[in-house]
Amino acid sequence: MATAAAPKLTFIPDILETHVEEAAFLWGRRANALRSPRYTMREFAMLEERIDAHTQGMLAVGERLIPFVDESLGGGDRDAALAAAFALLRLGTVAAGRAVLSAFEDAAGPTLDGLRLALCLAPAVPAFPQLQSLTRSAPPPTAAAASEVLAFHFGTAPAPAMLGKLLTAEDPAVRRSGWRIVSYFASPVEPATYAAAFRDDDLTLRVAAATAAAWSALPGLLPVLRRTASDPAPEHLDQFHILAVLGSEADLPLLTALGTAETLGPGRFRLLGAFGHPAAVPTLLAAMSSPDPETAAAAGAAFTKITGQDVASDRRATVGKDAPQDPFDAEFADEVTLPDPERAGAHWEKVQPTLARASRVCRGFDVSGGLGRDDFVRLDMESRWELLLRSRYYGAWHGTPMQLEVFPQRR
Repeated sequence: MATAAAPKLTFIPDILETHVEEAAFLWGRRANALRSPRYTMREFAMLEERIDAHTQGMLAVGERLIPFVDESLGGGDRDAALAAAFALLRLGTVAAGRAVLSAFEDAAGPTLDGLRLALCLAPAVPAFPQLQSLTRSAPPPTAAAASEVLAFHFGTAPAPAMLGKLLTAEDPAVRRSGWRIVSYFASPVEPATYAAAFRDDDLTLRVAAATAAAWSALPGLLPVLRRTASDPAPEHLDQFHILAVLGSEADLPLLTALGTAETLGPGRFRLLGAFGHPAAVPTLLAAMSSPDPETAAAAGAAFTKITGQDVASDRRATVGKDAPQDPFDAEFADEVTLPDPERAGAHWEKVQPTLARASRVCRGFDVSGGLGRDDFVRLDMESRWELLLRSRYYGAWHGTPMQLEVFPQRR
């Protein structure tokens, strides 16, 4: 007697769509959380667990996921492309890998960036020869993205000639990709190429080059950043942040000047928080009483960054030059939580005798000479990145920034 055919597996498209959309949303949140002071390592791990759970939901339908996410692979949204491609690569079938690589070859802009990230972060990458070929024959953005994928999985930097092409490409996105690769491998770069990058009209590229120089422990970086600091312009804030992370106690006068330069706006207090010198605390305590909500909130955040003490009050304030008059607009206006200056002052009076002897404090820990593992895991993601960058620059840590980007992160 013939056996009846097994019923076809079915799935509910709305539920699958929810998994796809939630995964995309969470991937975007992860990108922001990687260097956020608002996430501890534990909270970051929980975020990655949620990503994995939605990815598992996508994988439950097998290869029927391929046509379902076809639009996401080429739709122009970075996080949607990342979520779709990452799940397909986790599926691990020939057809799924082919779908991702086909989309990768044709992609541009945010979509290419999302597919690059998926190929970097997935546990395995298909078609190694195809990616190698793309580094040589594809348009510069695709060649640069393929080079990063190969770097992530095989720990190999492009040949010097290829890297030189990336760093001098016409497209700023390609140049930024080249500087990321320099960061990964501390690849040697001609001084003239660095000099050109530090003068680039694209401010994000200047920061990318300075970050690469920091990961590469380039001795000449600090003098360049100190010269830049002679002009306290807001557009240099991200470069000043690198100076605050790497600077020594000898830079205290310079960082104090930057941290009190009103031309830099509330972002100046992030510099004092990253530098972590106890001498900056009185400035932060005074700024917490500012009538400007953004200034007060930024000073409070920097105080917490240094001391580890949460000084948030139960008061919130709308930020921006003009408070919205329309009740509907007011409901969605940006707000900040104001600090409690009295509570902050009381805490500082309590811990000052101990912390004032340190030259750099983070979350209440004296990190002047590094930090033990048990304490390190209690840092927020931004402070973790800063500590490892500084340790790499001064030769106390020999890891690479790739280790701070992989999925999942190790606690």
